[in-house]
Amino acid sequence: MGKPVIAAVHGYCFTGSFELVMCADIIIAAESAVFADTHARFGIIPGGGQTQRLPRIVGPKKAKEILFTCEQIPAKEAERLGLVNKVVPDDKLEEAALEMAGKILKNIPEAISTMKYLINQGMKTDLEHGLNLEDQYHKGPIVPKGEGRTRIEALLKRK
Repeated sequence: MGKPVIAAVHGYCFTGSFELVMCADIIIAAESAVFADTHARFGIIPGGGQTQRLPRIVGPKKAKEILFTCEQIPAKEAERLGLVNKVVPDDKLEEAALEMAGKILKNIPEAISTMKYLINQGMKTDLEHGLNLEDQYHKGPIVPKGEGRTRIEALLKRK
């Protein structure tokens, strides 16, 4: 189902690279990062999903503004718009990306990949179908296996 993809962005992230980074699950940007889509400036229609992903992140009106004007978006504004998850000082970018990966790695991989799948599939459909899909994966009482079961047993022993 796929592992989480964390993008660490610094400097200019324009057009094709902007499209590519929008595919990531989590985006951490350096304070120096600047985002823009300049397809319209050159008369090119995006081919990497920008007309579909961007409106789902920022809404259709803001996506149109970003795509139609080709204006640059500083990192802090990108964070405010929901384009990036977190903005950090330039010299802390790699550290922040590794820290995020470490937080994710503390959890059960199968749960993470299934949640990623469910979120991605849910974005392609309406809420009712998304909830039905989640229900199919949940399947009744929660009975974790392997490492998940070990963690719950350890938690119960602490009480």
